[in-house]
Amino acid sequence: LEPAPSSGTLIDSIRHAAARTRRTASVCTGAFLLGEAGLLDGRRATTHWFHARTLRQRFPAAQVEEDRIFITDGPIWTSAGMSAGLDLALGMIEQDFGADLCRAVARKLVIY
Repeated sequence: LEPAPSSGTLIDSIRHAAARTRRTASVCTGAFLLGEAGLLDGRRATTHWFHARTLRQRFPAAQVEEDRIFITDGPIWTSAGMSAGLDLALGMIEQDFGADLCRAVARKLVIY
């Protein structure tokens, strides 16, 4: 299976949003949309391991790391598979509110 092609309107919306937010994130193959928007150029990124090779081929200006749960590169956050999105969200909580709250949320989610 290959990630579905994206529409120009969606990509324009992602570019528009990314220019006006402090960070932009993707989960799993959502990294392909960030790549289409040019947001992965010159950045480290990850996606589901099954699609990492395709991401690397389609967006050679990105440094794709397939063995990472999530990657933060400046304002761009990418995560591997769907469950890795929880790790990414916890990373955002830790960055915004500190490690104590992050641990408390993880415990409530029965992740830690």
